[in-house]
Amino acid sequence: MRNRKDIGLAILLAFCWLIANGSSNSLINGDFEQDLKVGWQISTKDYDGSSKIKRVKVKDNYYAKVEKIWCGYAELFQIIQLTNLDQDLSVRLRLNANSNRDGYSALAAFILSFLDEEDKTLARIRIAYSTKVLTNTPMEYNYSALPNKWQTNTINLREELKHFPKIDFKKIAKLKISLYAYGSNTEGC
Repeated sequence: MRNRKDIGLAILLAFCWLIANGSSNSLINGDFEQDLKVGWQISTKDYDGSSKIKRVKVKDNYYAKVEKIWCGYAELFQIIQLTNLDQDLSVRLRLNANSNRDGYSALAAFILSFLDEEDKTLARIRIAYSTKVLTNTPMEYNYSALPNKWQTNTINLREELKHFPKIDFKKIAKLKISLYAYGSNTEGC
């Protein structure tokens, strides 16, 4: 009998929107008032276990919940054109991840990926809760979140790019906004 692990991840996101200085760039269905099929795309890979991505209503507010049990990932995302980096994004998150087996890890994250015209990732910002230590790289900067606590984050896109001194701002054409849940070790779940 195969040894299994319990990796559970959940992300709840509320009130995600872009405020552009007079610009009309904004997420489609960023407040989740409509079904997730409006504006959002889903990507999952279940090496073992299951994934759930759903819209949840609590009192008068709607949220998106992304959950991955065991190995693989679940992602809810939207890609928007960027014509102006002087924009703020405000997001309310509750992230949680857990793993109870040595050598395995779990991560729940809100990810902003700066893309070029061909959708190639130039840089990525993550607000994440992970069961392993996250390290910054030349292409990825991480902010740690507290587990299972609602937190509101306001992010200025241009200001975040200071973490990437080698990026050519002129190549940034799009922004991918993702809710992501991940369970590690795809070969031995």
